[in-house]
Formats: sequence, C-alpha cells, structure tokens
Amino acid sequence: MNDLRKDPDGLWFLTELPTHLAMHASWIIPYKEHVLTLLPHFEEVTFEHFPREENQLADALATMSSMFKVRRDNEAPQITIERLDELAYCYEIDTEGVIDKTWFHEVKRHLEAQQYPKEASVNDKKFLRRFSIKFFLSNEILYK
Repeated sequence: MNDLRKDPDGLWFLTELPTHLAMHASWIIPYKEHVLTLLPHFEEVTFEHFPREENQLADALATMSSMFKVRRDNEAPQITIERLDELAYCYEIDTEGVIDKTWFHEVKRHLEAQQYPKEASVNDKKFLRRFSIKFFLSNEILYK
C-alpha cells in the first residue's frame, strides 16, 4: 500500500493537536502517535474529512455494533465487509411462491369489501385503513 489519502491541509491535526486540542481531545493522542509511526511507510499521504452526517459507513457500523451482544472479555464479533458486483438487495429477493399482485391490491380490496389480508396484524389493519383514505374507487379503477 503506497497511498494514504489526505487533503492538502490535513496534517494540521498532527502538528497542532497538542496545543490546540490536547485538553479537550486527549483521547485522540494515541491515534495521532500511531498515524505518525505509519507516515514513513507511504509515498503520499492524504486525509479526507467526512462530516458526521455524510459518513454512512460509520453509521452502518455503529448500527450493526448495537445489534450484537458482546461476549466474554469485550470480544467483538467479526464483521466481514464484501464489495459485490450486484446490489445486495438483489440477493435477498425471493421470487419463489410470490403471487403476482400489484402494490395497490390490498388497498383496492379494502375499499371494495372492507377486507383485510388473513395474516394482517392489528397494526397492519390500522395502517391499511389510514393508507386507504388517500384513495377512492370509481368503476374498478383506483384513484388517488
């Protein structure tokens, strides 16, 4: 690996940290020291700043980490990240046994006969009632 990415002014946090942030961010000092030991191993170094709201990978990892129970001695579960050629949701689509119904089938059925699907829970029925209010039937055609 010969390239660690940074912005042109990205080294400021390595040189200015002790005076600028040491009192408020003492937790970052070990990271700074580790980065400084890695710098000689790269030909070019670049850092990129991602605002918290744009850092989707960190959000995904934080969400995933909250889903796992930590085992003995704070042992974290192994997380494997793969880059796939196809979108991941394509692998999750189960087309076997799917009845070919349109997205509005249940809405239309509810408006015609006030019937709910057999497997509908109380919350599903409540949602269908509220969602159906936005539509009306005229001569077998559903309008919004």
